[in-house]
Amino acid sequence: MKVHRVRADVNNYQYFMLEDANIGLTELMTFDGTPKVDMWTAPAVYIHKPRHKKGSFPDLWATATLVVDETALEQLRDLLEMLGEFVAITF
Repeated sequence: MKVHRVRADVNNYQYFMLEDANIGLTELMTFDGTPKVDMWTAPAVYIHKPRHKKGSFPDLWATATLVVDETALEQLRDLLEMLGEFVAITF
């Protein structure tokens, strides 16, 4: 069995920041296995380092989440669907 880890490389790749940092302290952004899809409202985000390279796994700063772009989602959908739910962020 192969195990892979996705780690943020914020020194080289773009990542998202919450426009309102206080949202990070709310139930909306607490990812503890509790379903979010019914209550989800995408928080406002922005790319903190827009000149960095665009990657397939942009980090959402200070959250324990896996963020994937559309290409990675389509490639990994079957695997990821077994691990949790999908909620969208827009920017």
